[in-house]
Amino acid sequence: MALHIDRYQLYDFEKAAYLKTVPNGKFDAYHVSHGIFCLLDQDGKSFDEVPKTGLFRASNESALLRIEAGMKCINIKLKISTLAHPDFRFPVTDQLLFPFSFPYTDEIKLVIDERWSRKQPEFEADWLDELFKEVLAPLPTDARVTKVLEEFTNLGHEDVSSISRSLHMTPKALYRFVKKHFSLSPKQLKDVVRFDQTTSYLKKNPSKSLVEALSFGYYDQSHFVKECRKITGLSPRELFSEMRFGTNDLVLKMQQK
Repeated sequence: MALHIDRYQLYDFEKAAYLKTVPNGKFDAYHVSHGIFCLLDQDGKSFDEVPKTGLFRASNESALLRIEAGMKCINIKLKISTLAHPDFRFPVTDQLLFPFSFPYTDEIKLVIDERWSRKQPEFEADWLDELFKEVLAPLPTDARVTKVLEEFTNLGHEDVSSISRSLHMTPKALYRFVKKHFSLSPKQLKDVVRFDQTTSYLKKNPSKSLVEALSFGYYDQSHFVKECRKITGLSPRELFSEMRFGTNDLVLKMQQK
């Protein structure tokens, strides 16, 4: 399952809150068992209720979510390699979130809901793996997608040009391929993947200083600070101070009274 699923995230909000997503180059397939949450529209004018099941596509953009009190949700963080799956043929859209039921079959949703109803705080990964194994295990391997992703996660590449050379592709061919499969430009994909690797490491190793970011391909500390502001709208200090969950992809912005 580790080939396809990055991690499971379960949320149980007794109180209402606002969350800001942090781009990480992965897909988020979610299922809301109880309550609702809303997404700030692209114009930034109103919060719209989202479908009970849906998917956040990989993006270089943050999103602001309003979580209503009592919302219970399971989120499956899927690796981009799942694009090789025949069911992952996304509609052509510029929407960050859209209705999408896979991998939440009716059977899976019933088991998830039943677990919540028992009010069991312990959600062991084993039973979740068993639920999704039959759905994801037959995942065919698209060698091209896998190879491209390997090169984008290779810290030895200084820029997109070195990636295209390693893949024996012209810059234009690489751009078309990445744009088609990931809805991002090669530079956007590289920036998001590198930022996710960096924030994940620093989150797990809080004693490390921002100087450690240099080992992930940033020119200097100011380069990482600039990228952090561009991707999240926050400085690294603000980002990590507000990143209160055990994950590097959500920021607790504020709580409603």
